[in-house]
Amino acid sequence: MKGKMTKILIGALGFSDYKIYTYSFPDGHQVKSKFAVYAVAELIKPDLAIILLTEEAKTVIWEELEQELDKIQGMQSTAVDIPKGKESSEFWTIFDRIVQAIPSDAEVTLDITLGFRSIPILVLSVVSYLQAVRGVKISGIFYCAAEAVGREIEVKPIFDLSIFT
Repeated sequence: MKGKMTKILIGALGFSDYKIYTYSFPDGHQVKSKFAVYAVAELIKPDLAIILLTEEAKTVIWEELEQELDKIQGMQSTAVDIPKGKESSEFWTIFDRIVQAIPSDAEVTLDITLGFRSIPILVLSVVSYLQAVRGVKISGIFYCAAEAVGREIEVKPIFDLSIFT
């Protein structure tokens, strides 16, 4: 008999000037934060949030996000250092670091909102690989389409793409 699967949220955080928005989910749930990944964590209440960060992003913004994530009772968070992903060797480094961060039999939710455009594709590829070799389950995929409604609109939709898992 298998034990309880560890619920993991994985997302990336880029180097940016984040603004506070109200993030709105399809079920009407809303969360106010600078970070879409926090809004997803608040909704799903994972055991662990894994945040992929370049050195620059970790230096500038990680502490603020970590403090926000610490508000979620019972959840741990960890930063995983990744290179910028400008060449294939860096993609393989990112691949290996994600593989090392996700345990067997985990239930993984992806927030694909932030980070360089290639990162969400790479994360989905790694988690798909881990489905086959470690029994990892993809339980959700979320994306905030902040630019779809314009910068001046304070409520940003988060799309639930879980139907594609």
